[in-house]
Amino acid sequence: DEEDDDEDDDDARMLDTADGVQHLRTAANIFPHESFRLLWEGLLKSPGWTVYPLELAQCLAACARMSAPVIRASPVAIRLLRDAVPNAFDKCLNDKNVWKWGNEVQRNILQAAAKLI
Repeated sequence: DEEDDDEDDDDARMLDTADGVQHLRTAANIFPHESFRLLWEGLLKSPGWTVYPLELAQCLAACARMSAPVIRASPVAIRLLRDAVPNAFDKCLNDKNVWKWGNEVQRNILQAAAKLI
């Protein structure tokens, strides 16, 4: 998309500034990278996948504490919001076996959904 290219150019320009570097540092300090790693690896498992809704909620809560420029400066936050969140919620809410998952998992999914709002 031409629009996506413009956003990428804006992000690159922002990172070339002192503010951009500061935003990247802020994102690194706020974002729970280990939680995201676990979430991302679980989503990519093959043949079976695993969603970690507690880690999803932690990542979403961190993004809620970040400003828009800080999120744009963080490749991992962008990956979370563009790729992991839709994929995780699709799996959590549409899997035919969701009713078999334990109460703790169900509570974690609800908590993650609340953080999304």
